[in-house]
Amino acid sequence: MEASSTLNENGLAVHTFPLVRPRTLDGVRYDRISMTEPCVKDRMKIKDDDYPSIQEVEIAMVALLCNVPEKLVEMLSLADYMKVQEVLQNFPYPEDETCGATSSVSPA
Repeated sequence: MEASSTLNENGLAVHTFPLVRPRTLDGVRYDRISMTEPCVKDRMKIKDDDYPSIQEVEIAMVALLCNVPEKLVEMLSLADYMKVQEVLQNFPYPEDETCGATSSVSPA
């Protein structure tokens, strides 16, 4: 399986990619991860005060966006986690989506 990007019902990009090292947690085998494009609402759900380090905030955010347990994120191989970080930092969009359009808002 190769990586792919689609849009969900809310118009947000969802990037799915295979894991180099599949993992099993609570009897569920994970051989790929689908990450939804982050939005402000997602970031607001993660309260920094609930986590003692920035790494744990990132793990919570990844778990939220991928709809997986935080424990699974902690179990990922370094190669898989680096891919997760790459996707999170440079979110890929579906090829047919135009990303070059910009808009400007002027003060009223």
